[in-house]
Amino acid sequence: MTENTEPRRQEQDLFAEPRNDPQEGAAPEDAAAKDGGSAPGAQSEDESAAASQTDAETARETTPSPAAPEAESLFDLMGDAGKQFQKPKPPRPAPSATRPATQKPEPKRAEPKRYPKVPVRYAGHTIELPREGMTAEEIHAFLEDDWPELGKNRSELVFDEKARPDMIFAVVKGHRKGASALSGKPLTVLREAPQEAPPYPPLFHVLAKDGVYEVRHTPAGGFAARVDAVVEMREGFYLSAPKAPAALLAEVVAAFKAVPHEEALVNVVYDRAAREHSLRWPAQERCAAAVRAAYTPEDDDRFVLCQIHSHGTMRPFWSPRDDEDEVRTGLYGVVGNVDATLPAALFRYSCGGLYREVPAASIFAERFPGELLATVAA
Repeated sequence: MTENTEPRRQEQDLFAEPRNDPQEGAAPEDAAAKDGGSAPGAQSEDESAAASQTDAETARETTPSPAAPEAESLFDLMGDAGKQFQKPKPPRPAPSATRPATQKPEPKRAEPKRYPKVPVRYAGHTIELPREGMTAEEIHAFLEDDWPELGKNRSELVFDEKARPDMIFAVVKGHRKGASALSGKPLTVLREAPQEAPPYPPLFHVLAKDGVYEVRHTPAGGFAARVDAVVEMREGFYLSAPKAPAALLAEVVAAFKAVPHEEALVNVVYDRAAREHSLRWPAQERCAAAVRAAYTPEDDDRFVLCQIHSHGTMRPFWSPRDDEDEVRTGLYGVVGNVDATLPAALFRYSCGGLYREVPAASIFAERFPGELLATVAA
């Protein structure tokens, strides 16, 4: 394969320095004339030198040169002359796992001060801390639950380890006016005052007929204010499962009618996986005035939707024993007058021992209108 060296010669001729030869391109006789007519011997020497130079150039042209590397850009074609137009790239820093010597190490953060488990004194009250080693921020957060003015931005803690190592003093730094300090935190509400005579607790909430009151005591006296309601509520309940079929209630009443002189208990159970209701009759001891039944196991998929017991031939009502037993939150029913053609029933829910009666239709679904009335007289 023959290499084409012509482009390379053009490249060299384009950027090569021009030769300073006044006789270049002139005829030999013209050059001799300019020299003033040299002797024949001298002319022969010049012709011999010119012939030797021509032979050398011809040899250079006919000798193949090594292939030039492919230029990547115009600056590569220009060689050293193109470097002056290129901006030098900044050197990349060598990767190092250690911090550079010129960079200052980060200052170590001081550990927050921790306080011993000693009482906090404020507004004439001694407040016990819940644990040892609390920081100032943690103490402020603890105090702020009951005293909003003792937040970290409004107060400071004074603790003298030498003079009073047994007490921390909370001091309000200033006053800030604005909206109510109530933060919507859960309240423990008492149904009656904690004690009839002073000294009273520094803070408590009590349920009155017209709402919940917050009561505070300071050295200046006692103060009470009704807590403004921020949430609208109404009594009631909702089911996390479909209503039970009214036919199940008819089955329960029929079973109660079979033992009219004994009380009995049954659970209406819902199975999430099977999506169906069923009746579970736990092991029980019965008599004319009471029934004792075993616990029905529950889990996330199977749970008791409603518990129903009978009063036999007596009318349905909620006895003190029922109130004591049905403190657990849930739905309950009682059926009475089972010897009558149409027995009677009552239903209610318990919210932690607060009872509210509900209609049977809120628990059981009818297949046709009047199905519940045909089963029990609610």
